[in-house]
Amino acid sequence: MNSAWSVSDSLIWRAVLTLPERVGRLIMDLGFGSLVEKFEEHFGRWPTRVMLAVIGLAAMTVCVRLIILDAIVPIVQFILGAGGQSALELIVSVLAVAAGAAFSAFVAGGIFRWFVTRKVDVIIAKAQEQVARSYAIMEEASSAVAEVRASHEELQELFSQSSERGTEGEDGGGVRS
Repeated sequence: MNSAWSVSDSLIWRAVLTLPERVGRLIMDLGFGSLVEKFEEHFGRWPTRVMLAVIGLAAMTVCVRLIILDAIVPIVQFILGAGGQSALELIVSVLAVAAGAAFSAFVAGGIFRWFVTRKVDVIIAKAQEQVARSYAIMEEASSAVAEVRASHEELQELFSQSSERGTEGEDGGGVRS
């Protein structure tokens, strides 16, 4: 089995499998939520998913048909009637160049985002390291300040005790004149 086939096949199946949820959300937004809930209560989850997938595919089919019949066919008929095959070839060439430019911009944007994302991730990692170091330094400083305060209070207590003893010892408990 071709790997490109399996990738596109898995993308198609992923789109088909997520279609019922997307259609279900749209139907809920349009106010038909109670109808869908009653349908699911009566018939079960899988029949409801199948019904939502059929509704979604029908809506997509109608939209594609309208786009083709009401937009593309009249434009192509006008071009063929006005300028013939050469005008059609010119428009196809312009569209091919525009599609190539859009694809190139998309790929360049992806590459740019990839490089920028890597650079931003490195900057964020460095900033997180610096913030962690700053928090560690702040914790050390906070504990050092607490130790200094405790030592200061202890020294004040010792100083006040020694000054009380010193005034009592000088005059032998008497009053000085």
